[in-house]
Amino acid sequence: QENDFFWRSVAANNVKDDMHIGAYQSSTEDVWRWNDQNERVAGYNNFIKSFPIPGNGNCSAMLTESPSAQWVNVDCDNQKLPFVCRR
Repeated sequence: QENDFFWRSVAANNVKDDMHIGAYQSSTEDVWRWNDQNERVAGYNNFIKSFPIPGNGNCSAMLTESPSAQWVNVDCDNQKLPFVCRR
């Protein structure tokens, strides 16, 4: 459901760059969580098969050029990307 929302947002806003999707990995645990409610990313994720790569960053981004809207992990501080918020 979240991935569909992200993808519709990309299409509606003609986003050309990769996009932050609001999941992060805590520096103290090997768990991915959603920024909004600190809930675990559980059950479904769309990380590319070889991702997340340890040490590559603790934020998530959607590859907008990927027809399957796959995710990668990126450096939060050095990779300035557009983002989407959901109410």
